[in-house]
Amino acid sequence: GAWVDETSELGEGAEATDFVDPVRGTHLDIEDEEFVDRVWERFEGYPMAIYVFTKKGRMLFLTSRIDEGVKSIRVGTTERKHKEPGSAYSTGDEVQEILDAIGEVFPGLPIDKNKVRIDAGVRPLMKDTEAAEKGLSAIPRKFGIKRTKDGVWHLIGVKLTEIRAAAAKAIRKAMWRLPVLKWRFFPGTSRTVLNGDEFSEPKFSAQEMKPWIEYRLDHEMLDNFSELMFRQNGEKVLRAPGDEEKASKILAELLEWDENRRLAELEKFRTERRERNKALSGARLVTIEDSLIFFPPSGFQFPGMGRDL
Repeated sequence: GAWVDETSELGEGAEATDFVDPVRGTHLDIEDEEFVDRVWERFEGYPMAIYVFTKKGRMLFLTSRIDEGVKSIRVGTTERKHKEPGSAYSTGDEVQEILDAIGEVFPGLPIDKNKVRIDAGVRPLMKDTEAAEKGLSAIPRKFGIKRTKDGVWHLIGVKLTEIRAAAAKAIRKAMWRLPVLKWRFFPGTSRTVLNGDEFSEPKFSAQEMKPWIEYRLDHEMLDNFSELMFRQNGEKVLRAPGDEEKASKILAELLEWDENRRLAELEKFRTERRERNKALSGARLVTIEDSLIFFPPSGFQFPGMGRDL
């Protein structure tokens, strides 16, 4: 985490490192009843987990929460350079920055500052001096793996959507240091379904489809068609007639499936989609600042997930 450079100095034969750019972020939990109720009403009363953009290009994440019957809206985050991960704090200008941004997104909804809880944390970003010169938001959010001279491996900046790829990459690196059998070993991970990333384009051309799928295989450890469509935004970007069929054939080619396996994967996805759509009666799609937002009904489960959203 954010203590990689500190821990790399510990132990016999350790060395000082400069792997991480620690960046502090502030979040607000807004419990102002009038604000919260009006925002929930704006979203048709559905729980939400969304991001929106202000006019200045600032991205905000908003999540609705209910803790012991108390509703709140959690909003963040800011970005500030921070040297001491164990002493994260929020400043008045950070709090005001978020409040001003909320005012842009939800004009006319005042917030009682006495009903706002504040917290801060530090995210460990891979050191990128060139990108940092353009601003903290320009530092890539990709994970990295570093090895120090004393033989310690550090995984840096790993997000939930990357944990399988990070695990496989780390194991590969370790296996290459073993004397035998390394040429036979291809590490895999479980078929746990994870979220994918978002794309600004509503769909891809046929020429772009194969490299898009290849990226998911290389970086997200994709191994089944349902995950491509549900978790990796396949439904969003593969919308032209025949796209599902083309994508399944590309995935079958890349994973060396036979035709029976390809058809079985395609039918499994279509069955899960029918079940999902049947369960989604009453769900709403709302557009805010050109972002498509999905609000599931209470108790809804995505296919393949063992918990409610």
